[in-house]
Amino acid sequence: MTPRISVIVPVYNGEAYLGECLASIAAQNLRPVEVIVVDDGSTDGSARLATAQGARLLQQANRGPAAARNAGIAAASGELLAFLDADDIWPADSLSLRCQCLLEADADIAHGLTEWQKWLPAEARWEVLEITSRLLFISSILFRRRAFEQIGVFDEDMRFSEDVDWCLRAQDAGLPRAMSETVVHHYRFHGSNMTLQAPDKDRYLFMAMRRSVLRKRAMAAAQP
Repeated sequence: MTPRISVIVPVYNGEAYLGECLASIAAQNLRPVEVIVVDDGSTDGSARLATAQGARLLQQANRGPAAARNAGIAAASGELLAFLDADDIWPADSLSLRCQCLLEADADIAHGLTEWQKWLPAEARWEVLEITSRLLFISSILFRRRAFEQIGVFDEDMRFSEDVDWCLRAQDAGLPRAMSETVVHHYRFHGSNMTLQAPDKDRYLFMAMRRSVLRKRAMAAAQP
């Protein structure tokens, strides 16, 4: 039996892209049991759009993506969890490929390739920039719930790179993971991405990397 999958979509003023994001989830050939949109204090029509497209809506004051993801985890009923940023999309076989990969490997997380796309307004189309596995994007990962029970949830003190921090914690802990050599996620650059605009984004990324170095040093020092 295929495990139940919950999809969590954090959104902050993402009305312009949320509709296409949710449509890509609805088009999955392996349908999730629920789609939870966590509205992180939006002032646009994101909440209204989420409800209109049949998602389960959670609303909170603006606390950042880590807190939004954690709220979704707490509310989700699925054994497997997936996250999709509100301005990205999945190809139709994204969940099925990752689920098959996860189950076959008996891993705790499974991910695939990410295709980077850039919006060309003059041509009204998305241009493919690169296909990569060098960076592990959260929207390319399928998680067992037990992964969060072992590693913990996202660090809400981090307003950026909370997903990098979590993935490094999982890697340092030796969490079993598997990979599909197939594109499962379209990451879209459109000029207003939180990734590009987040204040102190470099500081938070450095913090995540430094924490990993310190963990490894501590583990090495504890070895007999």
